[in-house]
Amino acid sequence: MTFRTDIASCVALILAIPGLCAPVLAQDQRMITQAEAPLWNAVGRLNVAGNRFCTATLISPDEAITAAHCLFHPVTHHRAEPQDIRFVAGFRRNTYAALVGISAVAISPLFAYQGLYADLPSIPYDLALLKLDRALLPSEVTPLAIAEWPAGQISVDIIGYGRDRPQIASIRVGCPYLSDDAGVKLMDCAVVPGLSGAPAVVSGSQSLVALVSTSIGPRVKGTQSLLVPIAPRLAALRALLDD
Repeated sequence: MTFRTDIASCVALILAIPGLCAPVLAQDQRMITQAEAPLWNAVGRLNVAGNRFCTATLISPDEAITAAHCLFHPVTHHRAEPQDIRFVAGFRRNTYAALVGISAVAISPLFAYQGLYADLPSIPYDLALLKLDRALLPSEVTPLAIAEWPAGQISVDIIGYGRDRPQIASIRVGCPYLSDDAGVKLMDCAVVPGLSGAPAVVSGSQSLVALVSTSIGPRVKGTQSLLVPIAPRLAALRALLDD
């Protein structure tokens, strides 16, 4: 599929309206099966202010992580209050592993949400750490462990809730690495609305290395996405959450 647009303009639009410049489907997409569901119950739908959603991931018993831009209204640019956010871990149609509220949010002061006039240097900081209003038990959800981005040109699997099929998580397998720009990873993998904040794990593992920030439509055949590594920013976000 060819998607032609100006890269900077498309990235700006994506930060305003997650997934706007993405195509409807990715060729390597499939739905998580019932048998696989327990392996990915740390991945959940993040419902924001009752009118939009992204994807988030449990990384400790009382912490989840998502993309920072998910928490801002695309029109008003207002940031959602913690009490208006719900994390539904392992959501699958009418069932889920856990449903919890959010008590606090940490976003880097270097992230600036500007809607259609997005501050592109903010993309490496497009992370939000969420404090759950209660710790989840191991019997409910198993967090994913965060790892450093490995050396070399790795591929990743992306798991999340696209707006084309919002009731069940999908997985994109073997998304190839293309390049690195100031720590942001450009991948040859299409994403759809709702996958902002979705976890990227090293292919064939559950090692969480990054999350989906934006998708872009370059003037070449195919579609791509930008991933933000988590490990380099996590300590700073935790310090903000503790303030």
